[in-house]
Amino acid sequence: NHIPYRIMKGPSNAQVSPLSGCYRYFLTESEKALRHYRDHFVFRGHDFSDFIYRYIFLKTEEYFLKIEDEARCYSKLMSQNQIKALVIEEDYASKGSFLTSFMKHYGVKTLCISHAMVPLDFSVPVDQQKYAKSTTFVNSEYEKIMYQARGWNADPILITGIPRYDRLIRLCSRPRPRQNSNNIKILVCGGSWWPQTPDDLGYLGLHIEAHRELHLAAMLEFFSVAREFPQIELMIKPHHLESEPYWKSFIQSQRNPNKIRLMHSRDDIFRLLMVC
Repeated sequence: NHIPYRIMKGPSNAQVSPLSGCYRYFLTESEKALRHYRDHFVFRGHDFSDFIYRYIFLKTEEYFLKIEDEARCYSKLMSQNQIKALVIEEDYASKGSFLTSFMKHYGVKTLCISHAMVPLDFSVPVDQQKYAKSTTFVNSEYEKIMYQARGWNADPILITGIPRYDRLIRLCSRPRPRQNSNNIKILVCGGSWWPQTPDDLGYLGLHIEAHRELHLAAMLEFFSVAREFPQIELMIKPHHLESEPYWKSFIQSQRNPNKIRLMHSRDDIFRLLMVC
């Protein structure tokens, strides 16, 4: 089962002022959506709709009050500036979704520069690929396909490319230095040490790619295999600066940590690719 996208158009000026009581509008609309799609919360014969209503929906009032505060800030911003367009990095999660909807409601064009989109192995049917809050700029055809697979309308997704890809092509055309067979360096891209939580930005399954629970279990297996080959030296480049001390502690807890080098998150990935 999947839940069809329900995109609220937002309250009109006649319905409610953004500065007072709009959180009640969002509560009402969310409850309507929950009641309408309750059959989609049935899994293997178990109906979770009442659980979701009691333990999730009834606790959302604080969130919608926060949204009302945001609406006040955006309204003030609109009254003091003649905003024609807004550039954002995401328009679908808790960070940017309401901002985008608010601006779109008042006729402000939103341009979303995609940070990234993790891969997946399913696809929303083409006739249901309708989500389109912004004109979205992506790095590649593959990334566009991943957006479409999640339900995005393909029309406002534009492929711009990215300078890193051009640099990778040039790098691949150069002869690679021959590695000493007695000292083989392998570059390992270190993911996040953040635990997976229900309010994480992103999609269910993201923790498989980037988060602590499964990522570290996979790394332990990788280290175990690498220890069988003494000529291998692992070079770990953390993705986040904040993760560096955690990776350092993790490496020091391993057997034969001298064969594992911790790089800095700010290190040039292209320089590392040339030596690994």
